[in-house]
Amino acid sequence: MSSPQPLLSYAAVAAADLNNILGLLNQLPTDDSAVIVKAPPGAGKSTLVRGVARALEADGLVPIATQTNAQADQLVLQLHAENPTLRVARLFAGDTPADQIADAAAISRGMLLAASKYGDLVDDGARIIVAPAAKWAHIQTGEPFPWLIVDECFQMRADMLQRIAPKARRMLLIGDPGQLSPFTVLDTDRWQALPHSPIRPAMDVLTTNRAGLPEYAMRVSWRLPPSAAGLVADCFYPDVSFIAGSTPAARTLTFTRPRIGATVADDALEQAAATGWTYLELPGRHTARADSQTAQTIVDLVITALNRQGTVVSELGHERDGRLLTAADLAVVTTHTAQANLVVTGLEDAGVDTSALTITTANKIQGREFALTIAWHPLAGRVDATEFHLDPGRMCVMLSRHRHACVVVGRAGTADILLEHPDNTDLIIGEPEPQVDGVTAHHQVLERLGAHRTPVAV
Repeated sequence: MSSPQPLLSYAAVAAADLNNILGLLNQLPTDDSAVIVKAPPGAGKSTLVRGVARALEADGLVPIATQTNAQADQLVLQLHAENPTLRVARLFAGDTPADQIADAAAISRGMLLAASKYGDLVDDGARIIVAPAAKWAHIQTGEPFPWLIVDECFQMRADMLQRIAPKARRMLLIGDPGQLSPFTVLDTDRWQALPHSPIRPAMDVLTTNRAGLPEYAMRVSWRLPPSAAGLVADCFYPDVSFIAGSTPAARTLTFTRPRIGATVADDALEQAAATGWTYLELPGRHTARADSQTAQTIVDLVITALNRQGTVVSELGHERDGRLLTAADLAVVTTHTAQANLVVTGLEDAGVDTSALTITTANKIQGREFALTIAWHPLAGRVDATEFHLDPGRMCVMLSRHRHACVVVGRAGTADILLEHPDNTDLIIGEPEPQVDGVTAHHQVLERLGAHRTPVAV
């Protein structure tokens, strides 16, 4: 069984993006300038970062700032795998690097470097050094670098950018503007409306104070199928229109083992496999944050998906003839840790090995992708709609992790909650209005998912 080719060529689009961005970078003034790249989910940001780093390395050492250690580890391993003769390095905090970095460095014959001291990596001839921004903020680098690449820049707070930007003359800032914004637990009143507020998202402060910086938008999502790309783009990306890189026929998810009886889980999964979406709507009810009925519904969905032996077909080489859906292909995304823990407990009580499953919050799953996802709607069972639960970035993350299908589990009455409890966040003179309004985005999502609504009678 062979699937059709994708609508677009990944290599051709990636090459065009790289050439266009390098052209913008080469046009920058030599000091105090930057290019901002906006990328939708699954647009190939990591591929772009690696390509730009290799191109800029000819001008001197290239530092790359990520937002987390996990991102830094993944990026440096990918760079080394693609460029085994180029000295790439992981700058880390503490006594030892992550196990996978240490293991790879041990067998790389000195081409993959790892150290906690910047000077040691420079002395060893590193050409590209990767570290979280928080690590770069503490490093004394001497003369500014010719370039600095900041990965996932839209998840960076302004105070961090203010600390690392002076370390380079020019920057490439690349990220996904639709994901969760950075946050702080501090009392932020003292910084509100300041033009250089340290607690606002870095890109908000930068674009407010440096209007006219060149921007580039990546226009293809290689993760999201056509059934999802339009919904996610329309609801969460008002200024970045993008399309799916595959055709509807290029990807299929089918369940080969027959169903046993008439169950809600079977109906929901089969609909999602056929159309890309299911909105599984439980009866309206005010519940605790960790609602046992919603959790059990998700447990049933996971168990059914694993038992039905799904087959995944896509344009990817290892999937063109089909492969089995495994536990590693499935993710459950929640708003709160307590909800994720309740799902894990329910699965373990049912005898399911959860070690290969991903069951976590939207905050922790950013940047990852799966064949099939199950999302616990942020407003399910709530009495009101708070700023936290209305955050459009959280909903965007939940709805943009899948390559094939997504089941959203919610409760009836969510639209009424939105109408009765609109966002009452204080408007501060001098503070920019959010580009995407949470209430509007949630209304749009409910409207679009209405065609895939499966009510559950209890």
